[in-house]
Amino acid sequence: METAAKACASAPCANTAPGEDPGEIELRAANAELNEIRASSDDKLRWQTITLFSNSKDPKNQKLILHKESNTEVTLEADKGLLVFRSPKGRNAFQIAPPPGDADNPCPKYQVEIVDANSEHAIVRKICPKYVYGQGHEFKSFDYYLYDRATVMTQRFLLNLSR
Repeated sequence: METAAKACASAPCANTAPGEDPGEIELRAANAELNEIRASSDDKLRWQTITLFSNSKDPKNQKLILHKESNTEVTLEADKGLLVFRSPKGRNAFQIAPPPGDADNPCPKYQVEIVDANSEHAIVRKICPKYVYGQGHEFKSFDYYLYDRATVMTQRFLLNLSR
C-alpha cells in the first residue's frame, strides 16, 4: 500500500529525505518486502509470513496463494464470516465466524493464519485476541480448521481455548 510522504513531526528529520517521516520510510520498505513475499515461488514462506486480518480494508490483504503450482488460494470474506478456497478445480466456502455486527459474535476482529498447506489440504488457525464485551466478561480463542479438497470439507478440530 503506497502512501504519500507525510511531513516529519520534528524539524529537521534526522537521516531522512527532507521532510519525510522516518515511519513512512519504514512502512514503504515493509510493504515492498511483503509484495516480494506474495510474488515469491516459495509457498511455505508465503503462508508462514502473511496473516489475513478480518478488519483489513484492502482486498489484497484478505487473499493468499497457498500453492502456486495448483493455483490454490484462500480468501477471507470477513463481511460474511467466510473462508473461501479457490482453485481451477472449484470453489469451496466455509463459515468460520458470524458476520460483523451479529449479536452472537464474541469476536468482532480476528486473524487467520495458515499452519500447513499444499494443493490438497490446509490447516488454518483462526485467532481471536482477547475481547472484553462486558464488565468481567471476556473472550479469547484459537480455533483450528482442516480443509481437505478430496472430501470438500472443513472441520474444526484440536483445540478451542474459549473463555
